[in-house]
Amino acid sequence: MWSFSSEIETKASRKFAWDFWSNVENWVNVDPAIIEVRLEGTFSIGGQGVTVTKEGDPVRWEIVNVIKGSQAEIMFPVPRTKLLAKWVFSSSPTLPRGCKISQVLSLHGELAKDYEAAVSAGMEGGVPEGMERLRLAIDQEFDQACRNA
Repeated sequence: MWSFSSEIETKASRKFAWDFWSNVENWVNVDPAIIEVRLEGTFSIGGQGVTVTKEGDPVRWEIVNVIKGSQAEIMFPVPRTKLLAKWVFSSSPTLPRGCKISQVLSLHGELAKDYEAAVSAGMEGGVPEGMERLRLAIDQEFDQACRNA
């Protein structure tokens, strides 16, 4: 089974980082390839969404696990396989009052081995860059909130 992880630390609190990330409308501001993100229902187990990018078909996904404020798992169905993205928000070990955000991607299912090369090639290079864009967006929003407080 293929698995890949990446993490960042933000100066924002865990609650602030979670609230920013779990508002899927913010995903458009983090990833320049995303045109639109739609979530049917709330950010909770069973919530289903669609991400529309500048290239490729719309990507459907489902929230399969949530511990509000600290972790979520999003499943992207692939024929006879699934790509799981597990997000964990925890206290930063190095930034006072900050947050560490970890993302672990993994393939599961009957055809996981068949998708491994394509998924790993696309994700292992792009995920760290995406995580860094997420950190910058959260930090910028946090700084703005602090100035306005």
